[in-house]
Amino acid sequence: MYYVKPSLSQDDSCLSYGGGKRHPMTINEAFEAFEIDELLSEHRSPKTIDSYRCAKRSLVKSIGEDIHIGLLVYGHIIQWKKDMYDRDNTGAHMALQLRELRRVLTYLKGHGFATLDASEIKIPRYKNNKTGWLTIKEIQKFLSVIETPRDKAIFAAMFSSGARISELLSLNVDSIKEHQVEVDGKLETVGIAKVIGKGSEPGELNFDEKALKAVNAYLATREDDLEPMFISRQHRRISVQQCIVLTHQYLKKAGIERNGVGATHIIRHSFATDLEVSGQGISGIAVQMRHKQIATTKRYMHGEKLIKSSDYKKYHTSTPVKV
Repeated sequence: MYYVKPSLSQDDSCLSYGGGKRHPMTINEAFEAFEIDELLSEHRSPKTIDSYRCAKRSLVKSIGEDIHIGLLVYGHIIQWKKDMYDRDNTGAHMALQLRELRRVLTYLKGHGFATLDASEIKIPRYKNNKTGWLTIKEIQKFLSVIETPRDKAIFAAMFSSGARISELLSLNVDSIKEHQVEVDGKLETVGIAKVIGKGSEPGELNFDEKALKAVNAYLATREDDLEPMFISRQHRRISVQQCIVLTHQYLKKAGIERNGVGATHIIRHSFATDLEVSGQGISGIAVQMRHKQIATTKRYMHGEKLIKSSDYKKYHTSTPVKV
């Protein structure tokens, strides 16, 4: 069985397969054509393709996959927005999904198809009513509500290493190599893992002793011989989207509100901020964050705001974060 790429026809928003009979293009087929022509052919990153596919699944779940693109109206978009809100999507995530649809509609318009104008889809500006990082007290609350050994390992590793979510989830059970280092005059066992980061750049993730213990405790519960370090109940590697959902769930359970802020990225912001208030210079933080530009690192550093907060003196130096 092989796939025949549909050829685009401008008449009545139709598709034809291999020169055969044309039929009206559905929203699902429109996304498929866009993926082949604009994403796969241009070798876009897996993250970009995953974001686009997530938008397609979300839209199709709300309005169905068989709607003719010529019949797509703004009422469908309103329904989709409502459904995303009901599914506890963040404002930032909703905005990303809407942008992906606009890209598809712009693509269709460029090929002469009659469909909803992309300019009609307004991307709301979601104002963050909270900061994009967690205080030490909030980190403690977040970690205290985590339920399973696997999830404890995931988030302990994220807070310890400042890993991008895709980097952490790419690890296999043998990825972390243990080493002994001297910390405050005593030997501790830490972990180092090689990863391929953003832009296909090689890098390292560093895990402290607490995170390493959490990971090993989780792996000790595994009764399989699967390669991925973090697996789902279906025994597959956990996806980025699944981890985002988990983060939202635990933030909500801990009573921490972060409207419009990318949930898992909050952890990287928290990691950089903690390094800053611990006395690390910006160059060192940039290395640990695996940033090429110092300007990028600056956007992750909120130490001055944290030090001014009442939470800092009470929790930062005196209370270790328990994993």
